[in-house]
Amino acid sequence: MSYQDILVYVIVMAAVVFVARTVVRQFSGARAGCTKCDRCETTSENASQPTSLIQIEPVPKDQE
Repeated sequence: MSYQDILVYVIVMAAVVFVARTVVRQFSGARAGCTKCDRCETTSENASQPTSLIQIEPVPKDQE
């Protein structure tokens, strides 16, 4: 077994751990803003109101 094989195994294992960790976090609701507990700052009232980043105004009739 050469160093290249070992490197490939390490990279694949790191990818597997990353994907498994992501799946576990997704289904457990940890740090996902799930609003299941009082520890999260996001509430259902805040989540339903989108944040406006850019205000778009209508084009005046004389500039068309």
